[in-house]
Formats: sequence, structure tokens, C-alpha cells
Amino acid sequence: MVEPPYLVPDAENTGYTEVLLDICVKEATKIVVPQTTREVEVLSRAKSSFAALGNSVMVSDEHPIEVANDNCRLLDFCKSLDIPCPLTEWVVPERSWWRRHGTRGIRHLVPPCKGSHWSSHLLILLN
Repeated sequence: MVEPPYLVPDAENTGYTEVLLDICVKEATKIVVPQTTREVEVLSRAKSSFAALGNSVMVSDEHPIEVANDNCRLLDFCKSLDIPCPLTEWVVPERSWWRRHGTRGIRHLVPPCKGSHWSSHLLILLN
């Protein structure tokens, strides 16, 4: 822990990594530990920048994190390893689809791909 604590931008902010790198130099840190889930992917992409300063970032490499954070890619990955997966169906959530099919048999609705929005399409987990 660095004392006193620093105020840093949100992980989604373009200056987040640079601010942390500056703090690492100023405080001569050796380890960076993400505090929120949102920081994990950002820090995984910047591991080499921190390593150049002699810091270890306590996150997995970028690729596994990207797969885990994207429902589409994670489902494909699990299927490629013959890991049992729930029955799924792609849906464009138009009112007419819901009127025709209702919600019977639907277990969960999830946005299917990273960056997708609920209004564009859904991945439905069926019984």
C-alpha cells in the first residue's frame, strides 16, 4: 500500500495507466494489485510497461482475460474443450420474438459479446 493514497482516474479513462505508472516511479513500488474488476483487463494490457519499471502486475495475461470477459468467446472456448455448456440461442430482442416465444424455458438473458448492448442481441440460456 502506498501512503497517503492517491486519487486516480477510472480504469476506463485513457490516463489511468499513465497515472499509475507515474505513481510507481514516484513511490518505487514493486507490485501493482488491481482493486476492481474493471482494472484487471486494463492492467493486463499494460503489464510490459509496468515490468519495464520493475513492477509486477498481479493479473493474468491479456488473452485469457479477454476471453473470460466476453460471453461469446468464453462459450466458444469451453465448447472447443468439450466442457459442458448450457443450451443457448441467439436472439434479436424484437417485441415480435417475445410475443411468439414468451419466456417459458428461458433461464438467463445475457449480453452475448463484449461491447454488445442489450438492445442489439442477446444470448439466451435455455433449460
